[in-house]
Amino acid sequence: MKTKNPLNKLPLLKLLYASLHSIFLVFITFAILYFDFPYGDDKLVISFTSLFEKFILKTEQKPDRNSFLFVNTAYQNELIPRYDDEGFEIGNVSITDRNSVALFLNRVNAVEGGYKFILLNIDPGIHSAGDTLLRPQLEKSSNTVITCEYDPQPGKVELPDKGYSGYAYYPLYGGEYVKYRLMKNDTLKSIPLILYELSNGREMKMGFPVNLINDRFSLNNIIIDFIIRKHDLDYKLSDAPYPIVNLGEILELPDDIFIEMIENRMILIGDFTERDFYPTTFGDMPGTLILLNVLLTMQAGKNIVNFNLVLLLFIFFAVISYFIFDVTKKEKLKEKIVKYRVLRFLRKYLGFVFILLIFSVFLYMMFNIHLNVLILGLYLNILDTIIIRFNLKKSTEESEAAQ
Repeated sequence: MKTKNPLNKLPLLKLLYASLHSIFLVFITFAILYFDFPYGDDKLVISFTSLFEKFILKTEQKPDRNSFLFVNTAYQNELIPRYDDEGFEIGNVSITDRNSVALFLNRVNAVEGGYKFILLNIDPGIHSAGDTLLRPQLEKSSNTVITCEYDPQPGKVELPDKGYSGYAYYPLYGGEYVKYRLMKNDTLKSIPLILYELSNGREMKMGFPVNLINDRFSLNNIIIDFIIRKHDLDYKLSDAPYPIVNLGEILELPDDIFIEMIENRMILIGDFTERDFYPTTFGDMPGTLILLNVLLTMQAGKNIVNFNLVLLLFIFFAVISYFIFDVTKKEKLKEKIVKYRVLRFLRKYLGFVFILLIFSVFLYMMFNIHLNVLILGLYLNILDTIIIRFNLKKSTEESEAAQ
Protein backbone atom coordinates (compact mmCIF):
# COMPACT_ATOMS: atom_id res chain seq x y z
CA MET A 1 0.00 0.00 0.00
CA LYS A 2 1.27 3.46 -0.87
CA THR A 3 1.95 5.99 1.81
CA LYS A 4 -0.81 8.53 2.34
CA ASN A 5 1.64 11.22 3.27
CA PRO A 6 0.08 14.66 2.59
CA LEU A 7 3.25 15.72 0.81
CA ASN A 8 2.40 13.25 -1.96
CA LYS A 9 -0.89 14.95 -2.80
CA LEU A 10 -0.15 18.59 -2.05
CA PRO A 11 2.66 20.03 -4.21
CA LEU A 12 2.00 23.46 -2.73
CA LEU A 13 2.73 22.08 0.72
CA LYS A 14 6.01 20.68 -0.55
CA LEU A 15 6.82 24.09 -2.02
CA LEU A 16 6.04 25.71 1.31
CA TYR A 17 8.24 23.28 3.21
CA ALA A 18 11.01 23.70 0.65
CA SER A 19 10.81 27.50 0.84
CA LEU A 20 10.91 27.57 4.64
CA HIS A 21 13.78 25.11 4.68
CA SER A 22 15.61 27.19 2.07
CA ILE A 23 15.32 30.29 4.25
CA PHE A 24 16.76 28.28 7.11
CA LEU A 25 19.68 27.11 4.95
CA VAL A 26 20.41 30.65 3.74
CA PHE A 27 20.63 31.76 7.37
CA ILE A 28 22.85 28.80 8.27
CA THR A 29 25.13 29.58 5.32
CA PHE A 30 25.78 33.12 6.51
CA ALA A 31 26.06 31.95 10.13
CA ILE A 32 28.84 29.53 9.17
CA LEU A 33 30.63 32.27 7.23
CA TYR A 34 30.29 34.61 10.22
CA PHE A 35 32.31 32.49 12.61
CA ASP A 36 36.08 32.72 12.41
CA PHE A 37 36.79 29.00 12.18
CA PRO A 38 39.33 27.34 9.83
CA TYR A 39 37.27 24.82 7.84
CA GLY A 40 39.67 22.76 5.71
CA ASP A 41 37.38 22.44 2.68
CA ASP A 42 36.97 26.23 2.57
CA LYS A 43 40.67 26.72 1.97
CA LEU A 44 40.79 24.07 -0.75
CA VAL A 45 37.88 25.52 -2.72
CA ILE A 46 39.04 29.10 -2.30
CA SER A 47 42.66 28.41 -3.22
CA PHE A 48 41.99 26.39 -6.38
CA THR A 49 39.25 28.72 -7.61
CA SER A 50 41.40 31.79 -6.98
CA LEU A 51 44.36 30.29 -8.84
CA PHE A 52 42.11 29.30 -11.75
CA GLU A 53 40.53 32.74 -11.91
CA LYS A 54 43.82 34.67 -11.87
CA PHE A 55 46.14 32.47 -13.93
CA ILE A 56 43.77 30.69 -16.33
CA LEU A 57 40.90 33.15 -16.85
CA LYS A 58 43.16 36.16 -16.13
CA THR A 59 40.23 38.36 -15.13
CA GLU A 60 41.93 40.57 -12.52
CA GLN A 61 42.66 44.23 -13.06
CA LYS A 62 45.49 45.86 -11.13
CA PRO A 63 44.84 49.16 -9.34
CA ASP A 64 46.56 52.29 -10.58
CA ARG A 65 50.25 52.11 -9.67
CA ASN A 66 50.33 55.83 -8.98
CA SER A 67 47.79 55.41 -6.18
CA PHE A 68 50.21 53.82 -3.70
CA LEU A 69 53.62 54.30 -2.15
CA PHE A 70 55.17 51.42 -0.21
CA VAL A 71 57.69 52.50 2.45
CA ASN A 72 59.84 49.59 3.59
CA THR A 73 60.92 49.64 7.25
CA ALA A 74 62.84 46.33 7.14
CA TYR A 75 66.27 48.01 7.22
CA GLN A 76 65.50 50.87 9.60
CA ASN A 77 65.60 49.17 13.01
CA GLU A 78 66.63 49.82 16.59
CA LEU A 79 67.59 47.51 19.45
CA ILE A 80 65.69 47.77 22.71
CA PRO A 81 65.92 45.67 25.89
CA ARG A 82 63.82 42.50 26.09
CA TYR A 83 62.33 41.54 29.48
CA ASP A 84 60.82 38.32 30.76
CA ASP A 85 57.51 37.99 32.60
CA GLU A 86 59.24 38.79 35.90
CA GLY A 87 60.64 42.09 34.59
CA PHE A 88 64.27 40.94 34.25
CA GLU A 89 66.23 41.93 31.17
CA ILE A 90 67.08 38.87 29.07
CA GLY A 91 68.59 40.47 25.97
CA ASN A 92 67.64 42.74 23.08
CA VAL A 93 64.95 42.76 20.42
CA SER A 94 64.97 44.50 17.05
CA ILE A 95 62.00 46.73 16.22
CA THR A 96 61.21 49.41 13.65
CA ASP A 97 63.09 52.60 14.47
CA ARG A 98 60.40 54.87 15.89
CA ASN A 99 62.59 57.98 15.49
CA SER A 100 62.82 57.40 11.74
CA VAL A 101 59.06 56.86 11.47
CA ALA A 102 58.51 60.07 13.45
CA LEU A 103 60.85 62.00 11.11
CA PHE A 104 58.98 60.65 8.09
CA LEU A 105 55.58 61.63 9.50
CA ASN A 106 56.97 65.04 10.39
CA ARG A 107 57.91 65.66 6.75
CA VAL A 108 54.57 64.28 5.55
CA ASN A 109 52.62 66.48 7.98
CA ALA A 110 54.48 69.53 6.67
CA VAL A 111 53.00 68.95 3.21
CA GLU A 112 49.47 70.30 3.32
CA GLY A 113 46.99 68.01 1.57
CA GLY A 114 49.79 65.90 0.16
CA TYR A 115 48.67 62.30 0.71
CA LYS A 116 45.38 60.42 0.89
CA PHE A 117 45.89 57.92 3.71
CA ILE A 118 48.71 56.38 5.73
CA LEU A 119 48.73 52.78 6.94
CA LEU A 120 51.37 52.40 9.64
CA ASN A 121 51.94 48.72 10.41
CA ILE A 122 54.43 48.46 13.28
CA ASP A 123 54.39 46.27 16.38
CA PRO A 124 52.17 48.11 18.89
CA GLY A 125 53.00 45.87 21.85
CA ILE A 126 56.68 46.85 22.01
CA HIS A 127 57.59 50.37 23.10
CA SER A 128 60.80 52.37 22.90
CA ALA A 129 62.09 55.82 23.81
CA GLY A 130 61.30 56.88 20.24
CA ASP A 131 57.58 56.67 20.95
CA THR A 132 57.79 60.06 22.66
CA LEU A 133 58.63 61.59 19.26
CA LEU A 134 56.25 59.37 17.29
CA ARG A 135 53.14 60.02 19.37
CA PRO A 136 52.89 63.79 18.66
CA GLN A 137 53.34 63.19 14.92
CA LEU A 138 50.56 60.62 14.93
CA GLU A 139 48.25 63.09 16.63
CA LYS A 140 49.04 65.68 13.96
CA SER A 141 48.47 63.27 11.09
CA SER A 142 45.11 63.12 9.41
CA ASN A 143 43.77 59.92 7.86
CA THR A 144 46.54 57.87 9.46
CA VAL A 145 45.75 54.39 10.78
CA ILE A 146 48.17 52.55 13.07
CA THR A 147 48.03 48.96 14.26
CA CYS A 148 46.88 48.07 17.74
CA GLU A 149 46.93 44.64 19.36
CA TYR A 150 44.14 42.22 18.48
CA ASP A 151 43.42 41.59 22.17
CA PRO A 152 44.44 44.86 23.81
CA GLN A 153 44.68 45.00 27.57
CA PRO A 154 43.97 48.24 29.46
CA GLY A 155 47.16 50.15 30.05
CA LYS A 156 49.25 47.86 27.85
CA VAL A 157 48.87 49.59 24.49
CA GLU A 158 49.32 53.34 24.34
CA LEU A 159 47.60 54.91 21.36
CA PRO A 160 47.42 58.56 20.32
CA ASP A 161 44.52 60.58 21.65
CA LYS A 162 43.73 61.65 18.11
CA GLY A 163 43.81 59.58 14.95
CA TYR A 164 42.73 56.06 14.18
CA SER A 165 43.89 52.60 15.21
CA GLY A 166 42.82 49.14 14.15
CA TYR A 167 44.01 45.59 14.62
CA ALA A 168 46.08 43.59 12.16
CA TYR A 169 44.94 39.99 12.50
CA TYR A 170 46.07 37.07 10.36
CA PRO A 171 43.96 33.90 10.92
CA LEU A 172 45.17 30.63 9.39
CA TYR A 173 42.78 28.59 7.24
CA GLY A 174 44.27 25.23 6.40
CA GLY A 175 47.79 26.58 6.89
CA GLU A 176 47.26 29.70 4.77
CA TYR A 177 45.73 33.15 5.06
CA VAL A 178 42.69 33.26 2.79
CA LYS A 179 40.05 35.11 4.87
CA TYR A 180 40.02 38.16 7.10
CA ARG A 181 37.83 39.23 10.01
CA LEU A 182 36.71 42.86 9.69
CA MET A 183 35.39 43.37 13.24
CA LYS A 184 36.01 41.57 16.51
CA ASN A 185 33.28 43.35 18.43
CA ASP A 186 31.38 46.63 18.36
CA THR A 187 34.47 48.65 19.26
CA LEU A 188 37.49 46.79 17.87
CA LYS A 189 37.81 47.19 14.10
CA SER A 190 40.47 46.04 11.69
CA ILE A 191 42.82 48.39 9.84
CA PRO A 192 41.29 47.66 6.40
CA LEU A 193 37.80 48.36 7.72
CA ILE A 194 38.82 51.70 9.24
CA LEU A 195 40.50 52.74 5.98
CA TYR A 196 37.37 51.69 4.09
CA GLU A 197 35.16 53.75 6.39
CA LEU A 198 37.43 56.79 6.05
CA SER A 199 37.63 56.60 2.27
CA ASN A 200 33.92 55.92 1.69
CA GLY A 201 32.30 57.89 4.49
CA ARG A 202 30.53 54.81 5.83
CA GLU A 203 30.46 53.00 9.16
CA MET A 204 30.11 49.30 9.83
CA LYS A 205 28.01 48.04 12.74
CA MET A 206 28.21 44.55 14.19
CA GLY A 207 25.35 42.18 13.48
CA PHE A 208 24.55 38.49 13.06
CA PRO A 209 24.90 36.66 10.76
CA VAL A 210 25.95 39.69 8.72
CA ASN A 211 27.12 43.19 9.56
CA LEU A 212 25.60 46.46 8.41
CA ILE A 213 27.38 49.23 6.50
CA ASN A 214 24.95 52.13 6.43
CA ASP A 215 22.04 50.60 4.50
CA ARG A 216 23.88 47.58 3.08
CA PHE A 217 24.65 44.14 4.48
CA SER A 218 28.25 42.93 4.69
CA LEU A 219 30.09 39.75 5.60
CA ASN A 220 32.32 39.95 8.67
CA ASN A 221 34.81 37.33 7.46
CA ILE A 222 35.68 37.93 3.84
CA ILE A 223 37.79 36.05 1.31
CA ILE A 224 40.88 38.07 0.48
CA ASP A 225 41.29 38.85 -3.21
CA PHE A 226 45.08 39.13 -3.59
CA ILE A 227 45.09 41.72 -6.35
CA ILE A 228 48.54 43.11 -5.48
CA ARG A 229 51.06 40.39 -4.69
CA LYS A 230 54.66 40.33 -3.55
CA HIS A 231 56.13 40.15 -7.06
CA ASP A 232 54.27 43.36 -7.97
CA LEU A 233 56.71 45.24 -5.71
CA ASP A 234 59.81 43.72 -7.31
CA TYR A 235 61.20 45.41 -10.43
CA LYS A 236 62.98 42.15 -11.31
CA LEU A 237 59.74 40.17 -11.43
CA SER A 238 57.22 42.76 -12.62
CA ASP A 239 57.21 44.80 -15.82
CA ALA A 240 55.41 47.62 -14.04
CA PRO A 241 56.15 47.38 -10.31
CA TYR A 242 54.44 49.48 -7.68
CA PRO A 243 56.70 52.17 -6.19
CA ILE A 244 58.58 50.99 -3.10
CA VAL A 245 61.31 52.83 -1.22
CA ASN A 246 63.26 52.14 1.96
CA LEU A 247 62.43 54.38 4.91
CA GLY A 248 66.04 55.53 5.31
CA GLU A 249 66.29 56.46 1.63
CA ILE A 250 63.11 58.51 1.43
CA LEU A 251 64.21 60.54 4.46
CA GLU A 252 67.26 61.66 2.47
CA LEU A 253 65.31 62.89 -0.54
CA PRO A 254 65.03 66.64 -1.26
CA ASP A 255 61.65 68.22 -0.58
CA ASP A 256 60.51 68.50 -4.21
CA ILE A 257 61.07 64.80 -4.94
CA PHE A 258 59.65 63.83 -1.53
CA ILE A 259 56.44 65.76 -2.20
CA GLU A 260 56.13 64.24 -5.66
CA MET A 261 56.42 60.71 -4.25
CA ILE A 262 53.72 61.10 -1.60
CA GLU A 263 51.34 63.41 -3.43
CA ASN A 264 47.80 62.07 -3.82
CA ARG A 265 48.83 58.55 -2.77
CA MET A 266 48.03 56.06 -0.08
CA ILE A 267 51.23 55.47 1.91
CA LEU A 268 51.80 51.99 3.34
CA ILE A 269 54.56 51.73 5.96
CA GLY A 270 55.75 48.28 6.99
CA ASP A 271 58.22 45.46 6.45
CA PHE A 272 57.95 44.28 2.83
CA THR A 273 61.17 42.33 2.41
CA GLU A 274 62.43 40.57 5.54
CA ARG A 275 60.39 39.34 8.54
CA ASP A 276 56.70 40.26 8.43
CA PHE A 277 55.54 37.48 6.09
CA TYR A 278 52.58 35.09 6.17
CA PRO A 279 51.71 32.04 4.00
CA THR A 280 49.02 32.51 1.36
CA THR A 281 47.82 30.70 -1.74
CA PHE A 282 50.21 32.88 -3.75
CA GLY A 283 53.23 32.29 -1.53
CA ASP A 284 54.51 34.23 1.46
CA MET A 285 53.01 37.72 1.60
CA PRO A 286 54.01 40.79 3.65
CA GLY A 287 51.50 41.52 6.39
CA THR A 288 50.97 45.10 5.25
CA LEU A 289 50.25 43.88 1.73
CA ILE A 290 47.62 41.49 3.10
CA LEU A 291 45.93 44.43 4.84
CA LEU A 292 45.93 46.42 1.59
CA ASN A 293 44.38 43.52 -0.33
CA VAL A 294 41.61 43.25 2.26
CA LEU A 295 40.89 46.94 1.70
CA LEU A 296 40.91 46.50 -2.08
CA THR A 297 38.55 43.54 -1.71
CA MET A 298 36.13 45.78 0.18
CA GLN A 299 36.56 48.63 -2.30
CA ALA A 300 35.49 46.21 -5.04
CA GLY A 301 32.31 45.46 -3.06
CA LYS A 302 33.20 41.80 -2.56
CA ASN A 303 32.16 41.93 1.07
CA ILE A 304 28.62 43.09 0.26
CA VAL A 305 25.66 40.73 0.58
CA ASN A 306 23.31 41.90 -2.17
CA PHE A 307 19.81 40.86 -3.20
CA ASN A 308 20.96 38.80 -6.19
CA LEU A 309 23.18 36.67 -3.97
CA VAL A 310 20.43 36.01 -1.42
CA LEU A 311 17.91 35.23 -4.18
CA LEU A 312 20.30 32.81 -5.87
CA LEU A 313 20.98 31.03 -2.58
CA PHE A 314 17.26 30.82 -1.85
CA ILE A 315 16.43 29.31 -5.26
CA PHE A 316 19.31 26.82 -5.08
CA PHE A 317 18.41 25.59 -1.60
CA ALA A 318 14.69 25.57 -2.42
CA VAL A 319 15.25 23.23 -5.37
CA ILE A 320 17.38 20.86 -3.29
CA SER A 321 14.87 20.99 -0.43
CA TYR A 322 11.96 20.25 -2.79
CA PHE A 323 13.57 17.01 -3.95
CA ILE A 324 14.46 16.06 -0.37
CA PHE A 325 10.85 16.52 0.68
CA ASP A 326 9.55 14.69 -2.41
CA VAL A 327 8.42 11.57 -0.57
CA THR A 328 6.85 9.88 -3.63
CA LYS A 329 10.18 9.29 -5.36
CA LYS A 330 11.75 8.06 -2.15
CA GLU A 331 9.30 5.15 -1.88
CA LYS A 332 10.90 3.56 -4.94
CA LEU A 333 14.19 3.38 -3.06
CA LYS A 334 12.90 1.51 -0.01
CA GLU A 335 14.34 -1.89 -0.88
CA LYS A 336 17.75 -0.44 -1.82
CA ILE A 337 17.87 1.44 1.47
CA VAL A 338 17.31 -1.71 3.47
CA LYS A 339 20.02 -3.63 1.62
CA TYR A 340 22.68 -0.97 1.17
CA ARG A 341 22.33 1.50 4.03
CA VAL A 342 25.95 2.55 4.49
CA LEU A 343 26.76 2.48 0.78
CA ARG A 344 23.78 4.61 -0.14
CA PHE A 345 24.47 7.07 2.69
CA LEU A 346 28.01 7.63 1.42
CA ARG A 347 26.90 7.85 -2.20
CA LYS A 348 24.24 10.40 -1.37
CA TYR A 349 26.70 12.39 0.73
CA LEU A 350 29.21 12.56 -2.11
CA GLY A 351 26.39 13.60 -4.44
CA PHE A 352 25.36 16.47 -2.18
CA VAL A 353 29.00 17.53 -1.74
CA PHE A 354 29.59 17.54 -5.50
CA ILE A 355 26.51 19.67 -6.20
CA LEU A 356 27.39 22.09 -3.40
CA LEU A 357 31.02 22.25 -4.60
CA ILE A 358 30.05 23.24 -8.14
CA PHE A 359 27.66 25.86 -6.83
CA SER A 360 30.27 27.13 -4.35
CA VAL A 361 32.81 27.67 -7.14
CA PHE A 362 30.20 29.63 -9.08
CA LEU A 363 29.36 31.75 -6.02
CA TYR A 364 33.03 32.50 -5.40
CA MET A 365 33.63 33.68 -8.95
CA MET A 366 30.45 35.78 -9.00
CA PHE A 367 30.14 37.09 -5.43
CA ASN A 368 33.43 36.25 -3.63
CA ILE A 369 31.54 33.97 -1.26
CA HIS A 370 31.67 30.21 -0.72
CA LEU A 371 29.69 27.40 0.87
CA ASN A 372 30.96 25.02 3.50
CA VAL A 373 30.25 21.99 1.37
CA LEU A 374 31.17 19.33 3.94
CA ILE A 375 28.94 20.63 6.73
CA LEU A 376 25.98 21.47 4.48
CA GLY A 377 26.37 18.22 2.55
CA LEU A 378 26.35 16.18 5.74
CA TYR A 379 23.28 18.01 7.05
CA LEU A 380 21.32 17.54 3.81
CA ASN A 381 22.25 13.87 3.66
CA ILE A 382 21.15 13.23 7.24
CA LEU A 383 17.89 15.11 6.65
CA ASP A 384 17.21 13.15 3.48
CA THR A 385 17.89 9.86 5.28
CA ILE A 386 15.63 10.79 8.20
CA ILE A 387 12.75 11.65 5.86
CA ILE A 388 13.14 8.37 3.99
CA ARG A 389 13.25 6.40 7.24
CA PHE A 390 10.19 8.18 8.57
CA ASN A 391 8.26 7.58 5.38
CA LEU A 392 9.29 3.92 5.25
CA LYS A 393 8.24 3.36 8.84
CA LYS A 394 4.89 5.06 8.28
CA SER A 395 4.28 3.07 5.10
CA THR A 396 5.00 -0.17 6.94
CA GLU A 397 2.64 0.70 9.79
CA GLU A 398 -0.17 1.58 7.38
CA SER A 399 0.37 -1.66 5.46
CA GLU A 400 0.17 -3.71 8.65
CA ALA A 401 -2.96 -1.83 9.77
CA ALA A 402 -4.69 -2.51 6.47
CA GLN A 403 -4.13 -6.29 6.73
